[in-house]
Amino acid sequence: CYEFGIGTAKDFIKSVHWYKKAAKRGNTSAKLNLANCYRLGKGLPFDLINHYKKDKGVRKDGRKAFEFHRLLAEQGYINAKFQLGYCYDEGIGIDISKVKAFELYKVAAEKGNNEAQYNLSILYELGEGVDKNEEKAFEIIKKLAEKGDPDANYKLAYYYNKGIGTEINKSKAYESYNIAAETGNNEARFNLAILYQFGVSDDKKKAFKLMKDLAEKDDVNAQFKLGYYYDEGIGTKINKSKAFELYNIAAEKGSNEARFNLFNLAILYQLGDGVNEDKKKAFELMKGLAKKDDVNAQFKLGYYYNEGIGTEINKSKAFELYSIAAEKGIKAQYNLAILYQYGEGINKDEKKAFELIENLAAENDLDAQLQLGYYYYEGIGTEINKSKAFELSKVAAEKGNTDAQFILGTLYQIGEGVAKNEKKAFELIKDLAETDYSDAQFQLGYYYNEGIGIKRDLKNSFYWHQKAAENGNKTAQYDIGESYELGIGTDKDLIKAFYFYAKSAENGDICAKFQLGYCYINGIGTEINKVKGFELYNEAAGTNIQINLIENDEEIVNDLDKVNY
Repeated sequence: CYEFGIGTAKDFIKSVHWYKKAAKRGNTSAKLNLANCYRLGKGLPFDLINHYKKDKGVRKDGRKAFEFHRLLAEQGYINAKFQLGYCYDEGIGIDISKVKAFELYKVAAEKGNNEAQYNLSILYELGEGVDKNEEKAFEIIKKLAEKGDPDANYKLAYYYNKGIGTEINKSKAYESYNIAAETGNNEARFNLAILYQFGVSDDKKKAFKLMKDLAEKDDVNAQFKLGYYYDEGIGTKINKSKAFELYNIAAEKGSNEARFNLFNLAILYQLGDGVNEDKKKAFELMKGLAKKDDVNAQFKLGYYYNEGIGTEINKSKAFELYSIAAEKGIKAQYNLAILYQYGEGINKDEKKAFELIENLAAENDLDAQLQLGYYYYEGIGTEINKSKAFELSKVAAEKGNTDAQFILGTLYQIGEGVAKNEKKAFELIKDLAETDYSDAQFQLGYYYNEGIGIKRDLKNSFYWHQKAAENGNKTAQYDIGESYELGIGTDKDLIKAFYFYAKSAENGDICAKFQLGYCYINGIGTEINKVKGFELYNEAAGTNIQINLIENDEEIVNDLDKVNY
């Protein structure tokens, strides 16, 4: 009565007291219940020290629980055999032995013990203590479910839903989840909502209602999922505020999925993907997650401080957060090394940068292997070693790092760290260009133009430069503009020349700004607009670009004399 609150308030401490008295007088049920109390630690209050001193309740004692169950099992008590099997199954008071657990569950199950039958099916399902037999697991659970066991109905629904030991049958899964849900099984209610969302009746409003009811009962998984429904507009209108609120609640309760979604939400705000771009909102979300000790958020927040995303640039803060994340094993070590390399947020220390990258490269991190190659190539934190630079680039390239493949091709072309091999360079760059890597496409165009590793071919040069230009490569856009202006590798087309010069200039290419200014002043591919032309000359001249780019062009020199008129 005290244990279950029958006719009085629940009091585990008093229940243990009376179980002990009855057990001493030989009452088998009392012994069994007392064994369970030892196993579960029931009757152990929160104020441990005081109650231990007063000898109230019972310490959670797996060994005592095991011994009680063993003695009772030897006397033939079926429930004790099940409990002893459970001790072997979970390693309570004894080393785990799935074989022993299976044997004891089987004995108890054959005598009609429902819990033993349930656990026996799990061992068959997983192949623990017995050969895996999903059909047998299904058969046992089905029989148990037919007796009205709510846990078995939930498990049966799961088997039907996943096709374990039987064919997938969403309708039958729905029926069994319904039965289990009616008995108060929250997991069944959750899965029932998922079936309404995707399954038999495709009723997203019903899914939303079930999930909302469950979330209001403080179910953390349902709170996360309800947040997702609001986020995506499933069974309800999109409500990002509600989604954020629920993700936060679930994240506070330790839901990794909720934290993951909050993290992704921050990224969406950062990029303006599907929502209005709001870098401050992204920063605040990431900051909140970082305070919850989320290591990925700490790393990303460091990046936000480093780049000034949603906040002012703060290299010291970035360094601090990268350090925290690096200690937890996240790839922040890489970013930390870069800060040491340039002395941002910390005193410049190229040796420390080299050391961090070297350690990360030793763990087979591809980006670190490539960066280490760069350090050897440039002599950053170490002596210049072109051979090592080549070897590291080769290792990263063989593992699929596209940047490494590009560098490897370039090293073969110029013969640094390896014997010069223009054909090998051409092959590597061509393979990479065909994967839509824009720098390789531009480089391949250059190889065709100059006849590096292949016969000179201006049409192919134009083709690959155009590919790179379409992928946003500003230098390629400039070269394509020049090709259209002069008719190199393609028909002359001044309108297209102007278009590509403009695209390149928009992307910040200085030479393109000069050339675009020239087009405006001379009406090449556009109407004459000398004001616009001089503005572009001013922009380009302000970058201190070397004058030898234009010193042989008398017209441009004369035009530049008029700048700042």
